[in-house]
Amino acid sequence: MKDYNIYADYLILDDKINTKYSSFINEFPLSFKTIEWYIRMYESVGTHEMERYFYKRKSLFNNFSFYFIREIFRFYNKNKNRALVSIPRLNHIESDTREFLTTKGILCKEFGKGYNIIDSLIGNDLSKIGLYKNLKNFPFQKKIDKTFWFGFEKLLKNLIIYYSSFIKKLNFKIVITQDFHSDTGFIFSKVLKLAKIPSIEFAHCWTQDRHLNTLLPINGDYSLIWDKNLLKKISNVCNTNDKQKLINFGYPNLFNNNLIIKKKHFLLLFPGLQARTTTKRKILYNKWVELFQYINSFKESFEIVIRCHPGDSSFECNEVRNIYKNYISNNTLNHDLSNSFFVIGGASTVLVDSYKTKIPCIQITDFDPENLIVPIKRYKLEEFFQLDLKSINSFKFLTYKFNNMEFNVLKYFNFLQKQI
Repeated sequence: MKDYNIYADYLILDDKINTKYSSFINEFPLSFKTIEWYIRMYESVGTHEMERYFYKRKSLFNNFSFYFIREIFRFYNKNKNRALVSIPRLNHIESDTREFLTTKGILCKEFGKGYNIIDSLIGNDLSKIGLYKNLKNFPFQKKIDKTFWFGFEKLLKNLIIYYSSFIKKLNFKIVITQDFHSDTGFIFSKVLKLAKIPSIEFAHCWTQDRHLNTLLPINGDYSLIWDKNLLKKISNVCNTNDKQKLINFGYPNLFNNNLIIKKKHFLLLFPGLQARTTTKRKILYNKWVELFQYINSFKESFEIVIRCHPGDSSFECNEVRNIYKNYISNNTLNHDLSNSFFVIGGASTVLVDSYKTKIPCIQITDFDPENLIVPIKRYKLEEFFQLDLKSINSFKFLTYKFNNMEFNVLKYFNFLQKQI
């Protein structure tokens, strides 16, 4: 199967955006970088995805609790050095990082929801000064409201200065997280630069979309890419400045190898459909139902466990949660992988974790055609059905040469030492 070249697509998209929005970029450079995340989604996936993110984030900021603000002030102590380490998808690395920094005299105790608190505070301010109200019609309208954007540009500068002073009072010596790409993430990265606080981002492990909004542009000081091959491909579409920020120490998977329980689950992943059109979502939903029924037809004694993408609130995903509720997992990913003897789904970090811990897995390219950073078996759904497997035992035809993808903790810690 020949896949589209996602990296070539990114360069085409980048050129399109720079051409189409050149006047806006020149007049309002800070404003553009703040909304670039949305524009890339709009230009690569369409109106529906931009609107979904717009309403989702607007709702999130409106529901922000002042409880978290109190947590920040409880966290404040001018006599102690602090580090903000918030990489929830990588629990093991997060805890190791905090432990390492603590040995260097840097306090890593989390406050409230950590990064999300600051992220939400910035989001609330962006909402108050009118970003989301004006973003609703941008870039669809032919004539943008220049009066707003001139004022917004000035307010952003003041906002960055204000938060820089605020962050300095929290005594952060370094910030390590997973999001400097969103509107609030970009602002936070500018705040840290002004405050001269080093920032490190753990990039997503696979290039999941044509706009690469989880990888590029690199707004922090460094981006930790999880695979040498992926790093090479990303380097080919980066500008000179971004290339210098790319680093690889191996794959920091979140799976705990010590949690080994008797394997009894067949783990079936429902693909994230939030970035698809209504028509595409229906097609993929029906294909997934076919896949479930196929696996469920096997007669051996085993349990199917379904995991949905945690950020997917699409109608189809909610249908799966409702119709197949008896199969839906309520456990952690660590628990599900520990219990699984086989995993199947679209391009997902879960498949990378499976491969990393030597659990056989298959990627169905109908759900996501992108290549993962591991050489697992890949099939279109119809090709998979044509294998005519009649039982779980027949899956034994799958053999893997598992690559060594261990995370080089020593090199990572040496790198951190230089940053602090």
